[in-house]
Amino acid sequence: MGATVIFADNTINGTHARDGAAVHFDARCQPGGVKIATQLARLARVPYNSSRAWAKYGDRMVQILSESPNLPSGNHIDRNAFCASKEDIDMPVATVEGYNSTFTGNTNC
Repeated sequence: MGATVIFADNTINGTHARDGAAVHFDARCQPGGVKIATQLARLARVPYNSSRAWAKYGDRMVQILSESPNLPSGNHIDRNAFCASKEDIDMPVATVEGYNSTFTGNTNC
């Protein structure tokens, strides 16, 4: 769902992904992926909008249904060093940016 992920300042040596990419950008709720109804049913079982434990994730988690929760938006994959992988990410950067996410300042070893 649309929770923010920050993955920054890491060194990644190799990959375990099938396609050889170091980062798998997950867009499973898009056409051809897991249905949004399944994800919404799972979200309904979690007290994301009423529990203080989820408050540390900020308003973005509490307000997740006011956005497009089926999009992997608001993620930041920045300033990482990728070593010994065929590709850095398994999705075009323009597509990642279209999801209001970033893939910037990354380098290859």
